[in-house]
Amino acid sequence: MATQKSSPKKETLLIRSHALTPSTKATLRRLSNDATDTIGRAVSDSAIVRVLLRYADQQGMVWVREHLFSLIEEEIMSGTLWGKQKS
Repeated sequence: MATQKSSPKKETLLIRSHALTPSTKATLRRLSNDATDTIGRAVSDSAIVRVLLRYADQQGMVWVREHLFSLIEEEIMSGTLWGKQKS
């Protein structure tokens, strides 16, 4: 009798929504289209966001502080702020 290979368990997906400006949505769409053209199969916007987050996580906190936090501050200062300010 043949044994069945066990496949690695996939992580549970959590459904989230995010507010994007038209220019940010255009960038996300371009990345998705370029990835689709390069890889040869459909790449979703969600896949792009997941891989960007995973990439940032792999860089470590020093990289995040040096590269992302200033961009986050720029985003907040641009006036596009959702949610509550820290009290």
